[in-house]
Amino acid sequence: MVFQYHIKEIILSFLLIFMLFVNIVLVFDKIIFVPRTKPPYLCSQIQTI
Repeated sequence: MVFQYHIKEIILSFLLIFMLFVNIVLVFDKIIFVPRTKPPYLCSQIQTI
């Protein structure tokens, strides 16, 4: 029982951290808004991979 409780706690905390991270990424995306859909450095990185 105790072990399951810890697993639930870890999963909940991970979800919270993930949601915070997504919110931060979205906010930065709005702040650093590039009018072009694909910036050149991203295209070059995709081609190298």
